[in-house]
Amino acid sequence: MPNERFAAELRTVRFYGGRNDEGNSMSITMDTTDELLDRVAGLRSTIEAHVDENERTCRLADPVYDALIAAGMYKMMTPASLGGLEMHPCEVYPVIEALAAIDGATGWNVNQSTSVSMLMSAFGGTARDMFTRDPSAPLCSSAFPPAFASRVDGGISVNGRVAFLSGAARAVTGFATAVVVDAGEPVIDPETGAPEVLMMVFPMSDIEVVDVWNPVGMRGTGSNDGVFADCFIPEERCGPFAFPTVRPEEWANPMYGFIPFFGITVHAIVPLGIATAALDETLEIVATKTPNFFDVPLRERTTAHDLLGRCRAEIEAARASIDAVTRRSIEELAATGESLSTDARISVQLAGANAATVSRRVGDTVRSLAGTSAIKSGTSLERRLRDIDTITQHLVLQEGRYASAGVMMLGEPSDLALLNI
Repeated sequence: MPNERFAAELRTVRFYGGRNDEGNSMSITMDTTDELLDRVAGLRSTIEAHVDENERTCRLADPVYDALIAAGMYKMMTPASLGGLEMHPCEVYPVIEALAAIDGATGWNVNQSTSVSMLMSAFGGTARDMFTRDPSAPLCSSAFPPAFASRVDGGISVNGRVAFLSGAARAVTGFATAVVVDAGEPVIDPETGAPEVLMMVFPMSDIEVVDVWNPVGMRGTGSNDGVFADCFIPEERCGPFAFPTVRPEEWANPMYGFIPFFGITVHAIVPLGIATAALDETLEIVATKTPNFFDVPLRERTTAHDLLGRCRAEIEAARASIDAVTRRSIEELAATGESLSTDARISVQLAGANAATVSRRVGDTVRSLAGTSAIKSGTSLERRLRDIDTITQHLVLQEGRYASAGVMMLGEPSDLALLNI
Protein backbone atom coordinates (compact mmCIF):
# COMPACT_ATOMS: atom_id res chain seq x y z
CA MET A 1 0.00 0.00 0.00
CA PRO A 2 1.29 3.50 -0.77
CA ASN A 3 2.78 5.04 2.35
CA GLU A 4 2.66 8.59 3.65
CA ARG A 5 5.90 9.44 1.81
CA PHE A 6 4.28 8.55 -1.52
CA ALA A 7 1.16 10.59 -0.69
CA ALA A 8 3.36 13.57 0.20
CA GLU A 9 5.27 13.29 -3.10
CA LEU A 10 2.03 13.41 -5.05
CA ARG A 11 1.20 16.75 -3.45
CA THR A 12 4.23 18.59 -4.81
CA VAL A 13 2.74 19.64 -8.19
CA ARG A 14 1.76 23.27 -8.66
CA PHE A 15 0.20 25.05 -11.61
CA TYR A 16 -2.10 28.04 -11.90
CA GLY A 17 -4.57 28.42 -14.73
CA GLY A 18 -8.06 27.57 -15.95
CA ARG A 19 -11.37 29.34 -16.35
CA ASN A 20 -14.53 29.63 -14.31
CA ASP A 21 -18.14 29.10 -15.36
CA GLU A 22 -18.22 32.56 -16.93
CA GLY A 23 -15.13 31.79 -18.99
CA ASN A 24 -12.92 34.16 -17.01
CA SER A 25 -9.44 33.36 -15.83
CA MET A 26 -9.27 31.65 -12.49
CA SER A 27 -6.66 30.08 -10.28
CA ILE A 28 -6.68 26.32 -9.94
CA THR A 29 -4.34 25.83 -6.99
CA MET A 30 -3.02 22.83 -5.14
CA ASP A 31 -6.29 22.88 -3.18
CA THR A 32 -7.92 21.13 -6.15
CA THR A 33 -5.37 18.35 -6.29
CA ASP A 34 -5.23 18.05 -2.49
CA GLU A 35 -8.99 17.70 -2.28
CA LEU A 36 -9.08 15.05 -4.99
CA LEU A 37 -6.21 13.15 -3.38
CA ASP A 38 -8.19 13.19 -0.14
CA ARG A 39 -11.16 11.81 -2.06
CA VAL A 40 -8.94 9.08 -3.52
CA ALA A 41 -7.94 8.13 0.02
CA GLY A 42 -11.64 7.95 0.86
CA LEU A 43 -12.25 5.69 -2.14
CA ARG A 44 -9.58 3.18 -1.13
CA SER A 45 -11.84 0.87 0.89
CA THR A 46 -14.45 0.71 -1.88
CA ILE A 47 -11.87 0.04 -4.59
CA GLU A 48 -10.00 -2.59 -2.58
CA ALA A 49 -13.23 -4.33 -1.60
CA HIS A 50 -14.03 -5.02 -5.25
CA VAL A 51 -10.60 -5.87 -6.69
CA ASP A 52 -11.27 -9.61 -6.67
CA GLU A 53 -14.65 -9.07 -8.34
CA ASN A 54 -13.03 -6.86 -10.97
CA GLU A 55 -10.45 -9.57 -11.66
CA ARG A 56 -13.16 -12.23 -11.97
CA THR A 57 -15.60 -10.26 -14.14
CA CYS A 58 -12.95 -8.36 -16.16
CA ARG A 59 -14.58 -4.97 -15.53
CA LEU A 60 -14.86 -2.48 -12.69
CA ALA A 61 -17.69 -3.24 -10.30
CA ASP A 62 -20.61 -0.82 -10.36
CA PRO A 63 -19.98 0.38 -6.78
CA VAL A 64 -16.49 1.45 -7.88
CA TYR A 65 -17.90 3.34 -10.86
CA ASP A 66 -20.52 4.96 -8.64
CA ALA A 67 -17.89 6.07 -6.14
CA LEU A 68 -15.60 7.48 -8.86
CA ILE A 69 -18.48 9.39 -10.42
CA ALA A 70 -19.60 10.79 -7.08
CA ALA A 71 -16.05 11.90 -6.31
CA GLY A 72 -15.80 13.82 -9.61
CA MET A 73 -12.92 11.75 -10.95
CA TYR A 74 -14.25 11.79 -14.51
CA LYS A 75 -14.50 15.56 -14.88
CA MET A 76 -10.94 16.63 -14.07
CA MET A 77 -10.22 17.62 -17.69
CA THR A 78 -13.72 18.80 -18.55
CA PRO A 79 -13.89 22.56 -19.31
CA ALA A 80 -15.09 24.64 -16.37
CA SER A 81 -17.81 26.22 -18.51
CA LEU A 82 -19.23 22.73 -19.11
CA GLY A 83 -19.33 21.78 -15.45
CA GLY A 84 -15.82 20.37 -15.12
CA LEU A 85 -12.68 21.24 -13.16
CA GLU A 86 -10.49 22.17 -16.16
CA MET A 87 -7.38 21.02 -14.34
CA HIS A 88 -3.93 21.29 -15.82
CA PRO A 89 -2.53 17.86 -16.77
CA CYS A 90 0.21 18.19 -14.16
CA GLU A 91 -2.49 18.44 -11.50
CA VAL A 92 -4.33 15.44 -12.91
CA TYR A 93 -1.28 13.15 -12.93
CA PRO A 94 -0.98 12.82 -9.12
CA VAL A 95 -4.66 11.89 -8.80
CA ILE A 96 -4.49 9.19 -11.46
CA GLU A 97 -1.21 7.90 -10.07
CA ALA A 98 -2.76 7.62 -6.61
CA LEU A 99 -5.72 5.69 -8.02
CA ALA A 100 -3.38 3.38 -9.96
CA ALA A 101 -1.40 2.75 -6.79
CA ILE A 102 -4.57 1.36 -5.21
CA ASP A 103 -5.62 -0.57 -8.31
CA GLY A 104 -4.10 -0.31 -11.77
CA ALA A 105 -7.38 -0.99 -13.58
CA THR A 106 -9.16 1.80 -11.70
CA GLY A 107 -6.36 4.26 -12.46
CA TRP A 108 -6.43 3.25 -16.12
CA ASN A 109 -10.20 3.66 -16.32
CA VAL A 110 -10.02 7.26 -15.08
CA ASN A 111 -6.95 7.97 -17.22
CA GLN A 112 -8.80 6.85 -20.34
CA SER A 113 -11.79 9.04 -19.60
CA THR A 114 -9.63 12.13 -19.04
CA SER A 115 -7.90 11.41 -22.34
CA VAL A 116 -11.26 11.47 -24.13
CA SER A 117 -12.08 14.75 -22.38
CA MET A 118 -9.03 16.16 -24.16
CA LEU A 119 -9.95 14.54 -27.47
CA MET A 120 -13.38 16.17 -27.35
CA SER A 121 -11.69 19.55 -27.74
CA ALA A 122 -11.34 18.80 -31.46
CA PHE A 123 -15.11 18.89 -31.86
CA GLY A 124 -17.93 21.37 -31.39
CA GLY A 125 -21.66 21.53 -31.97
CA THR A 126 -23.48 18.28 -31.31
CA ALA A 127 -20.36 16.62 -29.93
CA ARG A 128 -20.12 19.32 -27.30
CA ASP A 129 -23.81 18.96 -26.48
CA MET A 130 -23.35 15.22 -26.03
CA PHE A 131 -20.45 15.83 -23.73
CA THR A 132 -22.44 18.14 -21.49
CA ARG A 133 -25.27 15.70 -20.87
CA ASP A 134 -23.43 14.56 -17.76
CA PRO A 135 -19.97 16.09 -17.13
CA SER A 136 -19.32 13.54 -14.36
CA ALA A 137 -19.96 10.45 -16.51
CA PRO A 138 -17.11 8.23 -17.74
CA LEU A 139 -16.02 8.30 -21.39
CA CYS A 140 -14.11 5.75 -23.46
CA SER A 141 -12.15 5.54 -26.69
CA SER A 142 -10.62 3.26 -29.29
CA ALA A 143 -8.07 4.77 -31.65
CA PHE A 144 -7.10 1.58 -33.50
CA PRO A 145 -8.04 -0.62 -35.22
CA PRO A 146 -10.47 1.66 -37.07
CA ALA A 147 -13.99 0.92 -38.25
CA PHE A 148 -15.15 1.73 -41.81
CA ALA A 149 -17.19 4.77 -42.81
CA SER A 150 -19.22 5.44 -45.94
CA ARG A 151 -20.31 8.99 -46.68
CA VAL A 152 -24.09 9.54 -46.65
CA ASP A 153 -26.31 12.60 -46.59
CA GLY A 154 -25.54 14.62 -43.48
CA GLY A 155 -22.71 12.48 -42.20
CA ILE A 156 -21.29 8.97 -42.33
CA SER A 157 -22.55 5.43 -41.92
CA VAL A 158 -20.16 3.34 -39.85
CA ASN A 159 -19.64 -0.42 -39.81
CA GLY A 160 -16.99 -2.63 -38.31
CA ARG A 161 -15.43 -3.58 -35.01
CA VAL A 162 -13.13 -1.56 -32.79
CA ALA A 163 -11.15 -2.76 -29.78
CA PHE A 164 -9.86 -1.72 -26.36
CA LEU A 165 -12.87 0.34 -25.28
CA SER A 166 -11.71 0.58 -21.66
CA GLY A 167 -14.62 1.28 -19.35
CA ALA A 168 -17.25 0.63 -22.00
CA ALA A 169 -19.55 -0.94 -19.40
CA ARG A 170 -20.48 2.46 -17.95
CA ALA A 171 -19.25 5.00 -20.50
CA VAL A 172 -21.93 7.27 -21.97
CA THR A 173 -19.89 8.71 -24.84
CA GLY A 174 -17.29 7.04 -27.03
CA PHE A 175 -14.54 8.15 -29.41
CA ALA A 176 -13.17 6.05 -32.27
CA THR A 177 -11.63 6.27 -35.73
CA ALA A 178 -12.86 5.03 -39.10
CA VAL A 179 -11.32 4.60 -42.55
CA VAL A 180 -13.47 6.17 -45.25
CA VAL A 181 -14.43 3.65 -47.95
CA ASP A 182 -16.23 3.90 -51.28
CA ALA A 183 -17.53 0.76 -52.98
CA GLY A 184 -15.61 -1.27 -50.44
CA GLU A 185 -12.25 0.36 -51.17
CA PRO A 186 -10.41 2.89 -48.98
CA VAL A 187 -10.62 6.50 -50.14
CA ILE A 188 -7.10 7.89 -50.60
CA ASP A 189 -6.32 11.36 -49.27
CA PRO A 190 -4.71 13.19 -52.22
CA GLU A 191 -2.53 15.30 -49.91
CA THR A 192 -1.00 12.41 -47.96
CA GLY A 193 -1.41 9.49 -50.35
CA ALA A 194 -2.73 7.49 -47.38
CA PRO A 195 -6.26 6.24 -46.67
CA GLU A 196 -8.58 8.94 -45.34
CA VAL A 197 -9.21 8.46 -41.61
CA LEU A 198 -11.91 10.19 -39.60
CA MET A 199 -12.35 10.74 -35.88
CA MET A 200 -15.89 10.37 -34.55
CA VAL A 201 -17.86 10.81 -31.35
CA PHE A 202 -20.97 8.78 -30.57
CA PRO A 203 -23.29 7.77 -27.74
CA MET A 204 -22.32 4.33 -26.47
CA SER A 205 -25.94 3.26 -26.84
CA ASP A 206 -25.43 3.36 -30.63
CA ILE A 207 -22.99 0.44 -30.64
CA GLU A 208 -22.90 -3.13 -29.35
CA VAL A 209 -20.26 -3.83 -26.73
CA VAL A 210 -18.86 -7.36 -27.11
CA ASP A 211 -17.39 -9.01 -24.00
CA VAL A 212 -13.98 -10.34 -25.13
CA TRP A 213 -11.62 -8.91 -22.49
CA ASN A 214 -9.77 -11.67 -20.63
CA PRO A 215 -6.09 -10.65 -20.36
CA VAL A 216 -3.28 -11.65 -18.02
CA GLY A 217 -3.24 -8.30 -16.24
CA MET A 218 -5.29 -5.10 -16.04
CA ARG A 219 -8.33 -7.33 -16.06
CA GLY A 220 -10.65 -4.82 -14.42
CA THR A 221 -10.35 -2.26 -17.22
CA GLY A 222 -13.13 -3.97 -19.19
CA SER A 223 -11.43 -3.05 -22.47
CA ASN A 224 -13.95 -4.79 -24.68
CA ASP A 225 -14.74 -4.52 -28.40
CA GLY A 226 -17.43 -2.36 -29.93
CA VAL A 227 -19.42 -3.21 -33.06
CA PHE A 228 -20.89 -0.58 -35.42
CA ALA A 229 -23.76 -1.73 -37.63
CA ASP A 230 -24.91 0.96 -40.08
CA CYS A 231 -24.41 3.50 -37.31
CA PHE A 232 -25.21 7.02 -38.53
CA ILE A 233 -22.92 9.74 -37.22
CA PRO A 234 -23.81 13.30 -38.22
CA GLU A 235 -21.18 15.44 -39.87
CA GLU A 236 -20.69 17.66 -36.84
CA ARG A 237 -19.63 14.63 -34.78
CA CYS A 238 -16.84 13.53 -37.13
CA GLY A 239 -13.76 15.09 -38.63
CA PRO A 240 -10.31 14.37 -40.12
CA PHE A 241 -7.79 12.47 -38.03
CA ALA A 242 -5.96 15.65 -37.12
CA PHE A 243 -6.13 17.94 -34.15
CA PRO A 244 -6.86 21.60 -34.95
CA THR A 245 -5.04 24.50 -33.33
CA VAL A 246 -8.31 26.48 -33.28
CA ARG A 247 -10.79 24.77 -30.99
CA PRO A 248 -14.31 25.45 -29.72
CA GLU A 249 -14.51 28.24 -27.13
CA GLU A 250 -15.00 25.86 -24.22
CA TRP A 251 -11.63 24.27 -24.98
CA ALA A 252 -9.76 27.52 -25.66
CA ASN A 253 -7.34 26.93 -22.78
CA PRO A 254 -3.93 26.30 -24.43
CA MET A 255 -3.52 23.07 -22.49
CA TYR A 256 -6.16 21.45 -24.71
CA GLY A 257 -3.71 21.79 -27.58
CA PHE A 258 -1.74 19.04 -25.86
CA ILE A 259 -3.93 16.43 -27.54
CA PRO A 260 -3.14 13.75 -28.59
CA PHE A 261 0.17 13.81 -26.72
CA PHE A 262 -1.56 13.88 -23.34
CA GLY A 263 -2.52 10.31 -24.18
CA ILE A 264 1.16 9.37 -23.96
CA THR A 265 2.02 11.09 -20.69
CA VAL A 266 -1.14 10.27 -18.75
CA HIS A 267 -1.02 6.65 -19.90
CA ALA A 268 2.57 6.43 -18.64
CA ILE A 269 1.55 7.71 -15.21
CA VAL A 270 -0.52 4.57 -14.58
CA PRO A 271 2.34 2.01 -14.57
CA LEU A 272 4.38 4.42 -12.46
CA GLY A 273 1.62 4.40 -9.85
CA ILE A 274 1.42 0.61 -9.93
CA ALA A 275 5.20 0.30 -9.68
CA THR A 276 5.31 2.65 -6.69
CA ALA A 277 2.70 0.59 -4.87
CA ALA A 278 4.59 -2.62 -5.70
CA LEU A 279 7.79 -1.07 -4.34
CA ASP A 280 6.04 -0.02 -1.13
CA GLU A 281 4.75 -3.56 -0.64
CA THR A 282 8.24 -4.91 -1.22
CA LEU A 283 9.66 -2.57 1.42
CA GLU A 284 7.40 -4.27 3.94
CA ILE A 285 8.56 -7.69 2.75
CA VAL A 286 12.24 -6.77 2.86
CA ALA A 287 11.83 -5.31 6.34
CA THR A 288 10.56 -8.59 7.80
CA LYS A 289 11.60 -11.49 5.58
CA THR A 290 14.47 -13.92 5.99
CA PRO A 291 14.46 -16.26 2.96
CA ASN A 292 14.37 -19.98 3.59
CA PHE A 293 17.78 -21.59 4.21
CA PHE A 294 19.43 -18.21 4.91
CA ASP A 295 20.52 -16.67 8.20
CA VAL A 296 20.77 -13.04 7.05
CA PRO A 297 17.43 -11.18 6.76
CA LEU A 298 16.78 -9.18 3.61
CA ARG A 299 16.83 -5.87 5.49
CA GLU A 300 20.53 -6.40 6.34
CA ARG A 301 21.70 -7.06 2.79
CA THR A 302 23.42 -4.18 1.03
CA THR A 303 22.31 -5.53 -2.35
CA ALA A 304 18.68 -5.07 -1.25
CA HIS A 305 19.45 -1.55 -0.05
CA ASP A 306 21.00 -0.69 -3.40
CA LEU A 307 18.11 -2.06 -5.44
CA LEU A 308 15.48 -0.33 -3.32
CA GLY A 309 17.27 2.99 -3.62
CA ARG A 310 17.64 2.65 -7.37
CA CYS A 311 13.94 1.85 -7.78
CA ARG A 312 12.83 4.93 -5.91
CA ALA A 313 15.30 7.16 -7.75
CA GLU A 314 14.12 5.92 -11.14
CA ILE A 315 10.43 6.34 -10.30
CA GLU A 316 10.95 9.88 -9.02
CA ALA A 317 13.03 10.82 -12.06
CA ALA A 318 10.47 9.38 -14.49
CA ARG A 319 7.64 11.22 -12.75
CA ALA A 320 9.59 14.49 -12.79
CA SER A 321 10.39 14.04 -16.48
CA ILE A 322 6.71 13.67 -17.41
CA ASP A 323 5.84 16.73 -15.33
CA ALA A 324 8.61 18.85 -16.88
CA VAL A 325 7.89 17.79 -20.47
CA THR A 326 4.19 18.51 -20.02
CA ARG A 327 4.81 21.97 -18.60
CA ARG A 328 7.24 22.90 -21.36
CA SER A 329 4.84 21.63 -24.03
CA ILE A 330 1.88 23.60 -22.75
CA GLU A 331 3.98 26.72 -22.29
CA GLU A 332 5.04 26.34 -25.93
CA LEU A 333 1.43 25.91 -27.06
CA ALA A 334 0.38 29.02 -25.13
CA ALA A 335 3.22 31.05 -26.63
CA THR A 336 2.86 29.98 -30.27
CA GLY A 337 -0.80 29.04 -30.71
CA GLU A 338 0.40 26.37 -33.13
CA SER A 339 0.75 22.61 -33.08
CA LEU A 340 3.38 21.15 -30.80
CA SER A 341 6.89 21.33 -32.26
CA THR A 342 8.74 18.24 -33.42
CA ASP A 343 11.27 18.60 -30.63
CA ALA A 344 8.52 18.72 -28.01
CA ARG A 345 6.84 15.65 -29.50
CA ILE A 346 10.11 13.76 -29.29
CA SER A 347 10.47 14.70 -25.62
CA VAL A 348 6.89 13.69 -24.82
CA GLN A 349 7.27 10.26 -26.39
CA LEU A 350 10.64 9.65 -24.76
CA ALA A 351 9.27 10.62 -21.34
CA GLY A 352 6.40 8.17 -21.78
CA ALA A 353 8.63 5.36 -23.01
CA ASN A 354 11.07 5.95 -20.18
CA ALA A 355 8.31 5.81 -17.55
CA ALA A 356 7.17 2.48 -18.95
CA THR A 357 10.73 1.13 -18.98
CA VAL A 358 11.25 2.26 -15.40
CA SER A 359 7.99 0.61 -14.34
CA ARG A 360 9.01 -2.69 -15.96
CA ARG A 361 12.45 -2.51 -14.36
CA VAL A 362 10.99 -1.82 -10.93
CA GLY A 363 8.59 -4.71 -11.44
CA ASP A 364 11.48 -7.05 -12.28
CA THR A 365 13.47 -5.84 -9.26
CA VAL A 366 10.49 -6.27 -6.95
CA ARG A 367 9.97 -9.79 -8.26
CA SER A 368 13.60 -10.61 -7.56
CA LEU A 369 13.65 -9.10 -4.06
CA ALA A 370 10.33 -10.52 -2.91
CA GLY A 371 11.02 -14.02 -4.25
CA THR A 372 8.14 -16.44 -3.76
CA SER A 373 6.17 -13.68 -2.02
CA ALA A 374 5.70 -12.15 -5.45
CA ILE A 375 4.27 -15.21 -7.17
CA LYS A 376 1.41 -16.17 -4.87
CA SER A 377 -1.75 -15.99 -6.98
CA GLY A 378 -4.42 -13.66 -5.71
CA THR A 379 -2.13 -11.37 -3.72
CA SER A 380 -1.97 -7.65 -4.42
CA LEU A 381 1.73 -7.79 -5.27
CA GLU A 382 1.27 -10.59 -7.80
CA ARG A 383 -1.61 -8.66 -9.39
CA ARG A 384 0.42 -5.47 -9.60
CA LEU A 385 3.30 -7.21 -11.32
CA ARG A 386 0.87 -8.71 -13.87
CA ASP A 387 -0.64 -5.27 -14.37
CA ILE A 388 2.75 -3.68 -15.05
CA ASP A 389 3.66 -6.39 -17.56
CA THR A 390 0.32 -5.94 -19.33
CA ILE A 391 -0.14 -2.18 -19.45
CA THR A 392 3.37 -1.49 -20.70
CA GLN A 393 2.43 -3.39 -23.86
CA HIS A 394 0.18 -0.46 -24.78
CA LEU A 395 1.08 1.02 -28.15
CA VAL A 396 2.51 4.29 -26.77
CA LEU A 397 4.43 2.56 -23.95
CA GLN A 398 6.17 -0.27 -25.80
CA GLU A 399 9.96 -0.45 -26.13
CA GLY A 400 9.65 0.35 -29.82
CA ARG A 401 8.60 3.90 -29.05
CA TYR A 402 12.21 4.91 -28.41
CA ALA A 403 12.81 4.27 -32.10
CA SER A 404 9.60 6.13 -32.96
CA ALA A 405 11.09 9.23 -31.36
CA GLY A 406 14.68 8.52 -32.39
CA VAL A 407 13.91 8.56 -36.11
CA MET A 408 12.37 12.01 -35.68
CA MET A 409 15.67 13.20 -34.22
CA LEU A 410 17.12 12.50 -37.69
CA GLY A 411 14.48 14.66 -39.34
CA GLU A 412 12.38 11.75 -40.61
CA PRO A 413 8.66 11.02 -39.95
CA SER A 414 7.88 8.71 -37.07
CA ASP A 415 6.45 5.24 -37.56
CA LEU A 416 3.80 6.21 -34.97
CA ALA A 417 1.13 8.20 -36.79
CA LEU A 418 0.04 10.39 -33.90
CA LEU A 419 3.56 11.83 -33.56
CA ASN A 420 3.28 13.17 -37.12
CA ILE A 421 -0.17 14.81 -36.81
